[in-house]
Amino acid sequence: KMLPLLAALTIQSSIPDPQWLREKLEEVRAKYKLPALAAALVWEGQVKAASAVGVRKWGDPTPTQRTDAFHLGSVMKTMTATLVAKMVDNKILSWNTTLEIMFPELATTMRPEYRKVTVAQLLAHTSGMPYQPRTPEYETDRESREAPGRRYAYVKAALADPPEAEPGTKMIYGGGHILVSSYLERTLGRPYESLMRKEVFEPLGMTSAGYGDMATPGKVDAPWHHIWKDGAPVPVDPDLSQRIQARSPVGRNGFCSIIALANFAAMQLQGARGQSKFLSAASFAQFQKLEPHSSHSVGWVVNPTSWAGGLTLWHNGSIGKNLAVVTMEMKQGFASCVLTNVGDGDTGKACDEVQFWLLDQAKSRYSTISTSYTARSTRWSSYRASTRTRLPIRE
Repeated sequence: KMLPLLAALTIQSSIPDPQWLREKLEEVRAKYKLPALAAALVWEGQVKAASAVGVRKWGDPTPTQRTDAFHLGSVMKTMTATLVAKMVDNKILSWNTTLEIMFPELATTMRPEYRKVTVAQLLAHTSGMPYQPRTPEYETDRESREAPGRRYAYVKAALADPPEAEPGTKMIYGGGHILVSSYLERTLGRPYESLMRKEVFEPLGMTSAGYGDMATPGKVDAPWHHIWKDGAPVPVDPDLSQRIQARSPVGRNGFCSIIALANFAAMQLQGARGQSKFLSAASFAQFQKLEPHSSHSVGWVVNPTSWAGGLTLWHNGSIGKNLAVVTMEMKQGFASCVLTNVGDGDTGKACDEVQFWLLDQAKSRYSTISTSYTARSTRWSSYRASTRTRLPIRE
C-alpha cells in the first residue's frame, strides 16, 4: 500500500516549483482578489512546472501549498470518463452499450425514448435527458444513506422523465455520468468512489484526489471555498455532508491538487499523442472524437480548428465556489491546468490570463518554435465564451 504513496511523493518532489511561475500567479491573484491560485504547465507529456500561491482562507494567513486539494467541479467528468474508458478496455461495457442493457430491471418504467441511448451519448450530453429530474434531489437522496443507493434513485427518476429532445439530436447538459457510474458500481460491486481510486487515482499517483469538502469545519487545514460578495471573496464553511454525494461522477464534490491534476492532464496528452498505455489507443481516440450534435467527445470539449492551429481539448468546472480549467493543445503537446478556490466574479478572466501566459512561457522556454499565440487569444476567448453557453459553469 505504501508504493503508490512513495511514488506520488517522488513525482511531487521532482516537479519544479519555479519562481517565475509563482511571481506571475501572485500578480494575477492580487489583480483579481483571489484567495488562492494554482497552476501547472505540461509540455510534450511532461509536467514542467506546478505552483500555488495565496491563502487557504480569505482573512486567514495560512498559506496555500501546491499539494493542497482544490475543488474540480465538472473537470471530474473527464476523470469519470477515464474510468469508463478503462472499463470499455476491460470489456465490462462498450461505448455503444444502451440503457436498456444497463438497466433491464427498469424496462417497465423507463421512457421508451431512452432505451437505445448509448454510453457515448450519455457522456457527451446528447441523451436528451435533462440534468435535474422532476423528482427533487432531496427526495431521491432519501432512498439511501449511501452514495450508490442515492445514485440509483437518481437513475430511476431520470429514466422516468420525458426527454427534452429526441436522443442523439441535440446537446442538453445532463447527468449521464451518474447513470453510467451507477451501472458500473452495481455491476462490479464497488462504489464509484472506490473504483475511481483503484482504477484512476492510485495508478496516476493522485494521492490528493478524493470526494467531499477539502477542509475540516473550524480548521484551515485545506483550501476553503469562497463566494463573491460586495466585491470580495467570502469564505464558505466546509460541508461534511458532501462526503456522501450521489452526483460525485459529474463533479459535485471532487477535488485534487494542482500536481495531481497536471499528472492526469499529462497522461491524457501522452495518450492522445500515442505515448501512453493507460488506456487503449481506441479509447484515447474516443476522447478526441466529437460526438454527433455535441461540442463534446466522451471526455472533453473539443475544438477541432482552434486558436492554437490544431485540435484543442478542454474542460472547466465550478460549483459557484471554485473554478478549475484544463486545456490541452494537441499539435504542440501543451497543457495547462489552473485552480482557484473562489467562483464567479472575474475568476474566469484570471484563469484564462494564466493559461495564455503559460502557453507563451512554454513556447519560449521549451519549444524551438518561436510563434507567439497571444494574438490568437481573442479568437480563443470568443470560442470559450460561446461554448460556455452550452457547458454550464455549475458542476
